[in-house]
Amino acid sequence: MKRQIEQILFSFLILVSLSCYSQNARIDSLTSFLKSATVDTAKVNTLNELFLEYERLDPA
Repeated sequence: MKRQIEQILFSFLILVSLSCYSQNARIDSLTSFLKSATVDTAKVNTLNELFLEYERLDPA
């Protein structure tokens, strides 16, 4: 029984860490696009998306 609980906990931690990694990857991608964007509209839209990603990351 203890072994099963450890396996479930380990699996949960792996899934949570993958979720965190994917969120940071999205933010990194948007930041990189923002640096290379030349059109003002694209920059504003990217900044809005970045805002939403950061808000989802820490809604408090």
